[in-house]
Amino acid sequence: MRTVAVGPVPLDMAVDSGAGRVFVASRDDSGRGVISTIDAATGKLLRTITTTSAGLGAAIAIDARHGRAFIASSGMPGRFGAPRAGAISVLDTRTGRPIRTIRLPAQNIALDAATGRLFVTSGGTFRTSHGRLLAGRVTTLDEDGRVLTSILPGPFPGAIAVDEATNHVFVTIAGPFFKSRGAAVMLDARTGRILRVIPAGVFPAQAVADGRTRHVFVVNSALASGNPTLSSLTMLDARSGRSLRTIPLWGANGAYLSARTGRVFVTTSYGTVVMLDARSGRILRTIAAGRSSFFSFDNQAAAVDERRGRIYVAVGDRVLVLDATTGHVLRTLRVLGDIVAVDAATGHAFVAAQGGQVSVLDLSRR
Repeated sequence: MRTVAVGPVPLDMAVDSGAGRVFVASRDDSGRGVISTIDAATGKLLRTITTTSAGLGAAIAIDARHGRAFIASSGMPGRFGAPRAGAISVLDTRTGRPIRTIRLPAQNIALDAATGRLFVTSGGTFRTSHGRLLAGRVTTLDEDGRVLTSILPGPFPGAIAVDEATNHVFVTIAGPFFKSRGAAVMLDARTGRILRVIPAGVFPAQAVADGRTRHVFVVNSALASGNPTLSSLTMLDARSGRSLRTIPLWGANGAYLSARTGRVFVTTSYGTVVMLDARSGRILRTIAAGRSSFFSFDNQAAAVDERRGRIYVAVGDRVLVLDATTGHVLRTLRVLGDIVAVDAATGHAFVAAQGGQVSVLDLSRR
């Protein structure tokens, strides 16, 4: 096992298997953003870049077709909660070299690989013709960073799920700020127009789209509202936005899809992983993971290796390797961390821990 030093507070991590690179977004002790580029095959640190304020969060989207990595920073909250100093850094995935900076604070980002469009959520207050408005913004950018559309769907939008097959984008809206209810907003990916608003619990904080079943899964993480017993998973029809079923899942806070096996894995704050059938939404298995570090709303605590049919789940002081079809625990690896990424090409798993360390695990022969 090899370790790599990155920024003291890792926030997100992503892999471009085609380029053989791993990107880690961190925050240093002064609050600035740190972007680390790692060779996926050797685990060697190739480049480190310091950016503007990372703020409270960061998110990464990879455009493998055009060889671009988009690293978004939220910036620090300013007056009235409006983000400031945040930006999106665009990097060449092979060299890690900066290409451009887009001055747009971002809580979350997601890429439509088919069109190269980037969807960005920003929270806070925005000035309109009627004065200041407490709202969240969803901005659509083209592959060159130009703004195509910008809408205000509701205060504090969070997770983004893109369903390329239906040309629909689903954005979660936090319930405590949205008429005391949470929602998933369905947008037209081409125009940015709001097509439907679907109730989705108190605090919908995660969303994942399955292009094979045409289903979208929205995690209502009511733990953030103080009552984890209200947590649930809502399954939507990606074509119509209609709610198909809601499954109560205490403490649910993260969703991960294995499209090849047709399984959805939901992590909970109670130290369990719940495996469901992506077609029916039926619970198939509950896996005891032990002490949990799953209190994360950025889809970071687990990663899926579609090629090998494995899912890796970080549980604070170890990583569980699960069979993505059966949910059986195949291995338990003693490694510290709470953010996981996998390179399917090399079979390497990368686990980032607070304090600024990324462990490189070679699982290709295990």
